[in-house]
Amino acid sequence: MFCVSYMLKLKWLNEYIGIPEDVFTANSRVTVLSYRFISIENFKKIICVSEDNIRIKCKKYIVNITGRKLMLQNFTDYEIRITGFISSISYEMI
Repeated sequence: MFCVSYMLKLKWLNEYIGIPEDVFTANSRVTVLSYRFISIENFKKIICVSEDNIRIKCKKYIVNITGRKLMLQNFTDYEIRITGFISSISYEMI
């Protein structure tokens, strides 16, 4: 019963107040704007960075980004931005 009540509260916050679910559940959000730019919000840590591969640990999965000339454009405690020629994005469940 607790789980149903919690899910209803999340739905209410999302639908009626307009707060995105990832804000209050700390889920990660991966935004791909083009083949040259990716933004990842609510990440846990940077695992690996090279010119052709970047691995980012999120709450429930690891994001693998492959391509050419990849680099971390900027990052904060909350968000990381990756630029370069992105050829693939894959996820590994933790």
